[in-house]
Amino acid sequence: MAYDGNPSKAGILPSFLPRFHTLLIISNSGQTLTADLHALGYWSQLNVDFSPLAIDAMKKRYQYLQGLEWRVMDVRAMVGVGDETFEVAIDKVSK
Repeated sequence: MAYDGNPSKAGILPSFLPRFHTLLIISNSGQTLTADLHALGYWSQLNVDFSPLAIDAMKKRYQYLQGLEWRVMDVRAMVGVGDETFEVAIDKVSK
């Protein structure tokens, strides 16, 4: 699924993805997707970006949200993440 920053698009997820699933959020810096999904009940999220600055900024921005994990990581080489860990991966689309 691609996300372009429109919160209404996040709202379609509950119709086909149970809230207890674990989500991989790729390169979400500067977007509200993490918070939008959390508000919909998707509390188990791994947010990754290859930029340490982006991850640090997002950690601070959303420190009040429970259940989120943040890692500096290249999604092409996800060292330390097991196979079949996520039910869905969502990538942010740049405008």
